[in-house]
Amino acid sequence: MDEIIRFVMLAQSARFTVTELCEQFGISRKTGYKHLVRYAADGLQGLAAAATVRSGFLSRCARSPIPARMPKRVLRIDLNRRLS
Repeated sequence: MDEIIRFVMLAQSARFTVTELCEQFGISRKTGYKHLVRYAADGLQGLAAAATVRSGFLSRCARSPIPARMPKRVLRIDLNRRLS
């Protein structure tokens, strides 16, 4: 959340272009503009809602365990791979 706020504040300062900031923050321009639109529409609360959605996605990923047979299969594929 702090990174998103910092991104928006730097974009509002007009010292950097959105493209420069997106490269600096390691996000796509689409994501950068999405943050700016949410801030323009709802202020800091709009940015907080974006952070909540992201954490919801991460918690769904944590609930999806890797099947027990998966690591063996990955290892088998890796060992059978030819190095050239």
